[in-house]
Amino acid sequence: MPGGFEPNFSTEPTREYTMKHMSLGESVVEVFPARLQGREVEWHIAHDREGRVWVDKIIYVDGHTTTYGTYAEVINAGALSAKPLEYTHQIEGMVMGEDWEKRYSYADITKTIDRIPSIYRYRQARGVFRVQ
Repeated sequence: MPGGFEPNFSTEPTREYTMKHMSLGESVVEVFPARLQGREVEWHIAHDREGRVWVDKIIYVDGHTTTYGTYAEVINAGALSAKPLEYTHQIEGMVMGEDWEKRYSYADITKTIDRIPSIYRYRQARGVFRVQ
């Protein structure tokens, strides 16, 4: 990961808001500043009532949206920006019970997301843990 790209999660977020996810329900999103290739970015990290944590988005602070309402520049964060629920046909090679759990017609891949070092550091710094 490029230096300065991961935020310091032990500092207070610059802002916080709630969002309603169709499958995960109401979630709290905390926004943290960082830098990528000399530009300021914001990490929007969400967590729900069950303690699932995910990177909702990482955006350029100076970025803008298109006339379609989408971001003109997208930061491709790969697995770092994976969401907790995924279609089972898109997670071939992952082991049920170890990497994911069945949740309605989706797979809950929180166990896999939790192995991402940035997510682990966020959980430790912010005290957000899974509710079993």
